[in-house]
Amino acid sequence: MEAAEFKAACTRLRARDPPSDTALLRRPRDEFSADIYLRVFNYFDASVSFLYVGKRTDRDFTSIPYQTITLPAYALLNVAFSASLSRSLVLYMRLDDILGTKYETIWDYGKIGFSIHAEIRMASKT
Repeated sequence: MEAAEFKAACTRLRARDPPSDTALLRRPRDEFSADIYLRVFNYFDASVSFLYVGKRTDRDFTSIPYQTITLPAYALLNVAFSASLSRSLVLYMRLDDILGTKYETIWDYGKIGFSIHAEIRMASKT
């Protein structure tokens, strides 16, 4: 292994609207992220990322009067890697939301869920 890196972040937030002293919409009180990056034999890179977002308030604007709702907490796990297949050919792959988490960052605005993205890049030598 040639390189390894670990990053983590934690946020504790109390976002309030000053005039009314009410919680701001869509701001989670707790958020945590962690990332691991590895480089192996100078031709293979891999990363794993984890994100936890705590519950937060939102509004259901589909009804009148607007209802205040609580969006549940969620966790996401993503993996990405790249591999040099030759001097001019590189394979990239990313797997998002491996856990298949059902979540919404905004009320009634769904997310894709588990997805795979892949590409092959070819560099021409001039």
